[in-house]
Amino acid sequence: MVKYKQIDSVWRDLLNSIEAPSEIKTLIHKNVNHIVSVNWNGIGYVSKSGRTKMTIRKEDVEPFWDVLSEEGELTIKLLVKHGIYDMERPSRPRWFGAVIFSLLEKLPYVDFDEKHKPRTLYLKRESINFKEGGRYGT
Repeated sequence: MVKYKQIDSVWRDLLNSIEAPSEIKTLIHKNVNHIVSVNWNGIGYVSKSGRTKMTIRKEDVEPFWDVLSEEGELTIKLLVKHGIYDMERPSRPRWFGAVIFSLLEKLPYVDFDEKHKPRTLYLKRESINFKEGGRYGT
């Protein structure tokens, strides 16, 4: 299947959709994370506890986007199916993925239905070719 947008374009859109400082809440549990930096190298955030600064890089978002663009939806189950996420031995804390879900939901071509469980993001195929631009160029 052909990807609707390449990761560089998605990353640019994502960087243009958020600002620092700001807050982002996880989609299901509504846990607050504080966005402290936004630049091409990553999105820095601190969890509600404020103990550790984490950085989400384009390379962290790419496998999530690959599944979403291929399947038209994104769930943890699909990440496991594609070999991206191991429920028994995750390479990152589980909430790291929850923050990526929350960031992707900010994109104008991604939708989230709060009533649907498990947490699922959907690709809005009809709006994937919107005009690009913003702080991080075209």
